[in-house]
Amino acid sequence: MANMYKRIKNDPRITKKRTHPASESILGIKNFVAHRGRNPWRVNLTKKRTPWARILAPILIVAIPVLVMMAASNTLMRLPDVYKYHLLSSEVLSERMISADETDVSKLISNYMVHKTDTFQMKENLDYMPDNLFTKADGDIMFGIRRMTDLQLVLGLAMMVLAAAVIVYLVRKREKDILLRDFYLCLPVYAFLQIANAVILLFSPIRNRVFGIVADKGDGNLLPAILDGSYFRLLVLTELVLSLVFLGLIYYLVLNLSGRKTTFGR
Repeated sequence: MANMYKRIKNDPRITKKRTHPASESILGIKNFVAHRGRNPWRVNLTKKRTPWARILAPILIVAIPVLVMMAASNTLMRLPDVYKYHLLSSEVLSERMISADETDVSKLISNYMVHKTDTFQMKENLDYMPDNLFTKADGDIMFGIRRMTDLQLVLGLAMMVLAAAVIVYLVRKREKDILLRDFYLCLPVYAFLQIANAVILLFSPIRNRVFGIVADKGDGNLLPAILDGSYFRLLVLTELVLSLVFLGLIYYLVLNLSGRKTTFGR
């Protein structure tokens, strides 16, 4: 049956829903809020977000250089290679007419530094009444050096965790340009730390004060003769080379994470 009414509003079969004036005003407000973005004259009162990426990113400027320096220093202070090379090149054991092998002495220092032994002592390679190579004062010096190296290790691990957390956050937030920029900004900090490290290790008054080394006065203490100026010059050079290697590895990782072309390929 066709509708005989031309307009629906005149159809008596359809009851018009009555609305309260208050509900109409609420509906109007909802429509205004829903379509307020279409009004070009409105004032944008949206809450500003905290730029956490820009706040956390500068941490990398300090964390990466400290991590690289601590990693290089700990590696070289705990491995026997640098000690062995220095003992062979300086011939300090031969000059003091000490019957001991350079390899054994370097292994003793390395084992003590990695906490394999807590006794810093060994005897000469003699069959009859061998003497001790090191004195109690030498043991105290090595104990202080090992404690300082352990503190550097803790600091390096803390910087590694902090840097890794910031890098992961920047990558997840797609702030890759900030990541690459902050890596470039960390290079002057790295250069400053290298200069400070060289000053501390190469100037004997500062070095002896930091490491607690008493100058060799010919009183029978062997350790000051081993850890002399030539050893620390070698240590500064090897730390520079190894830290540059670590820095290059981090740079390669940052380039990959930032989507840039790497040095070794695309």
